[in-house]
Amino acid sequence: MKEPNVGKISFAELAELKGEFGLVALGAGGDLAEWVDGIANELRSEKLAGNCEAVFSRAAKLTGNVAGDEGRIDLVLVFAAGAIVEVGKLALWRIRFGDISWIDDFLVNYAEDYK
Repeated sequence: MKEPNVGKISFAELAELKGEFGLVALGAGGDLAEWVDGIANELRSEKLAGNCEAVFSRAAKLTGNVAGDEGRIDLVLVFAAGAIVEVGKLALWRIRFGDISWIDDFLVNYAEDYK
């Protein structure tokens, strides 16, 4: 199953996605395509998302200025329309994973990092 290529997105463009169902992984480094594939594969193997060609319809790199750091990389992952997602279990997985946020929460909680 092929996940989307990683594009780029600005915070303003991300704000336009408000209400979209997806995740933002904070501080993603290295090969972002590996992050996308790894997270999608983990969600499939734990039966948290599936029944679709790809778990995510969009993956994008978001670069911010956090506390003087000129470039924390955050990875935006928007779930595909056909993905069947176990939201309750995904919420627990997200907490266990660590620095990962729902898109809507990220927009509120990290807006200061992108001014």
